Amino acid sequence: PGSQRKILQNLLLDVKVKQVLIDMVKDGQKPKNFSSNNWQLSRNRLDFLAKSLQTYLSAAFDTVDDFNQQIRLAKKSKTQQYVNLDTAQLSEPLSKSRQGLEDWLMAHGGVEEGPPIRYPSMFDTLFGSGR
Repeated sequence: PGSQRKILQNLLLDVKVKQVLIDMVKDGQKPKNFSSNNWQLSRNRLDFLAKSLQTYLSAAFDTVDDFNQQIRLAKKSKTQQYVNLDTAQLSEPLSKSRQGLEDWLMAHGGVEEGPPIRYPSMFDTLFGSGR
């Protein structure tokens, strides 16, 4: 159960970060690559979750992979500012994934909140976050 909690806490953090990135794209910022490392490492170790939650997670991260492909192609062709991501396509599976992960964590000992997720500032974008 401890390793299951850790896997889900990492996935939950990823889902929250993706939601922030989606909000940034909706606000007109240039899309950034959507990391899916935790998903790649954990996707075959989630058989303890309900099938419906596994389906939402899979749909969300499949869409993330599609977005990353679009972003890579736009960067390669130097048209990144014109890439048009259908954020609505990702919003629902992310929302359902987040709810399912939080519900599972609450039912198995509570959700441990990590540091708050913050939106990158203009200085972070220009000069790096300084971390």
